[in-house]
Amino acid sequence: MSLPPSPFVCQKGFHRSFKGGIGFGFDSIGNDYKFVRISEVFLDAYWGPEKQEKKVEVYDLCIDSWRDVNPDMDQQLPSVFSNPSFEILHHGTFHWYAKTDRIYVILCFDISTEIFHNMNMPDVCNVFDGKCYSLTVLNELLTLICYPPPNSNNDLTQHTMDIWIMMEYNVHESWTKMYMIKPFPFEFPLTTWRDHLLLLQSKSGLLISYDLNSNEVKKFDLHAYPKSLRVIVFKESLISIPKRGP
Repeated sequence: MSLPPSPFVCQKGFHRSFKGGIGFGFDSIGNDYKFVRISEVFLDAYWGPEKQEKKVEVYDLCIDSWRDVNPDMDQQLPSVFSNPSFEILHHGTFHWYAKTDRIYVILCFDISTEIFHNMNMPDVCNVFDGKCYSLTVLNELLTLICYPPPNSNNDLTQHTMDIWIMMEYNVHESWTKMYMIKPFPFEFPLTTWRDHLLLLQSKSGLLISYDLNSNEVKKFDLHAYPKSLRVIVFKESLISIPKRGP
């Protein structure tokens, strides 16, 4: 299904940038499917945080139309970065990787209330730790994976992959480090499956799994170009996506 183009047009002297912040899901309160995207509008002659404006648009499938959403936050909406292994829908809320003026955060958008808020990562996860981050769901709980950058020049055998689980949703103090895994050759984590399997892509592009219970590593006969592999866990639903328009 294709969506109609947004009616928004940049004024002369401005341009629009999409760095990330895209989500699709079902609004159980409004009984409607919604698509949301965040963009930044810059002056053509200047790139910088003081010269940009965040724009949030929501497409409602039931009325087949785009509309603007004005974020109601005490501070400016943080900058969202494209990270396919981070963007998830959980508890009726979209989650994106973002950065404020000082720290990295999880930007959250409730699909029903259309309210934004920031969620802080564990205190040890910060801009100075040199780690990469991935967000997933494990045992129905929000899970943050912190791992060393694949292109690091340091000895990766001295690093660990840390898995933090938020035991109570949106309660910062409930972040708990549940697993600490010694690294093996991989590019980045993809998702979790069956509540105990961590799916990853190897440096050569191979799909592999790591069993969090037994520490068993399994290779699958599935290759992709390095950094290009994506995995989506399919879940059946009784709610179908209707066709847009007449």
